[in-house]
Amino acid sequence: MSMIGMLTQLTAADLAAIAGAPRQLPAVLDGAPTLCLDKLWNGLQFLLEAYAVRDASAPDLLDRAVLGGDPVGPDLGYGRAGVLPADDVRRIANALTAIDGARLRDGFDPGAMADDDIYPTSIWAEGDSVLHELMTAFVDLVAFYQSAAAAGNAMATYLT
Repeated sequence: MSMIGMLTQLTAADLAAIAGAPRQLPAVLDGAPTLCLDKLWNGLQFLLEAYAVRDASAPDLLDRAVLGGDPVGPDLGYGRAGVLPADDVRRIANALTAIDGARLRDGFDPGAMADDDIYPTSIWAEGDSVLHELMTAFVDLVAFYQSAAAAGNAMATYLT
């Protein structure tokens, strides 16, 4: 079974529904705007964390962009979803938008990713082709956060 990274936008009404009945989270997630990072979620998280380490001006929220937030609801397969409030989504969207793509690519290190057991360990040695996929996923992540921030939405991050 594969671990698939997912992000879903949550409206204020969604947050109210979850607050009143956390077990309803799967129903709230179903049909809401969702970004699937597929198996690239951990590689993308690695790149963002490496970027934050190399750039002292990077906000500390970057490490929460892929899997972050306060745990809510039932186990969705690989744990509970994390929910980021709308203010954090806006701050993450701004931080992601400010990232220099070339500097983000510089953090791609297949050896370190294998050593750190970044999921899925078997693909990082593919080099440029998987790096291209990671950068495409990054562009999608930025656009998704920008869309959520513009709508004033919160975000659920989770693995299925």
